Amino acid sequence: MRVYVDIVDEKTKANIFHAIGMCCGVAVADEKDADLYVGEKAHPFLDSVIVTNHIPDDLDQVVDVILPGQELDYYLMKFKLMYCYVLTRCSIETFLDEEIYKSQRYNIPLSIAMVKVCSDEEFTTRALYNNAKKQARTSDRIVLYDKNTLIAILPYIGLDGAKVFVGRLIRRAKRIKLPKTSHFPDVIASICQITNEITDASDLLLRLEETAKDAVLAGQRIVTI
Repeated sequence: MRVYVDIVDEKTKANIFHAIGMCCGVAVADEKDADLYVGEKAHPFLDSVIVTNHIPDDLDQVVDVILPGQELDYYLMKFKLMYCYVLTRCSIETFLDEEIYKSQRYNIPLSIAMVKVCSDEEFTTRALYNNAKKQARTSDRIVLYDKNTLIAILPYIGLDGAKVFVGRLIRRAKRIKLPKTSHFPDVIASICQITNEITDASDLLLRLEETAKDAVLAGQRIVTI
C-alpha cells in the first residue's frame, strides 16, 4: 500500500504516517507513485481518503472519510481497512456482497451484527473494537463502520450464535474502565442472519441501521432482523 498524504495538521499527519507504517504501507513523496491519496479533498485520479469533520456531497473516488485530530488507534483501525481495500480493491460493501453471495450460493450460515456505542467519544469505540477482536474467532471479521459503530461478520454462525457473540461483547463492555467516567456508555446491536431475502450489502446495511434506530427508541440492547 503506497499512500500520498497531503494534509496541513501536523499531529494528524504524524499519526496517519505512523498508522500507514504499522499496516504494512509506505508513505510516498510523489503522488504519481501512490495507490491511495489522503487529503482534505478528493484527488481527481486516485482513490481518496478525505480528512474532514464533514461528509462531502460528492463522494466519487472517495474510499473513506476520516476525522482529523484523532489518536493513533483510530487511524490504525481505519488504515487496516484501507490495506484490505488496496490489496483487493474491496470496500466493506464489496466484501459483504461477496460474503452474502457465498452464503446464499452454498447455503453457508452467515450472520452480521452492527454494534453501536451510544457515545460520540471515539475512544469508547476503540475500546469496544479491541474487545470484539479479542473474542472473535479466526474466521470472524471485525471492522470499524463509522465513529461509533462496529460491524462483526460472523461466518458459520446462525442468529442464536450471533446473539451469544454480541451478548458477551456487551457484558464485556460493562467491565471496560474508561477515564473520567464511572461506566461504559450503552451499547446496542442489530443482528441479521443472511437469507435469500437480503439482496446485497446496501440492503443489509440499511436494514441493520433502521433496526438499530428502532432498538434505541424501544430501549432494547439487542434486536434481530
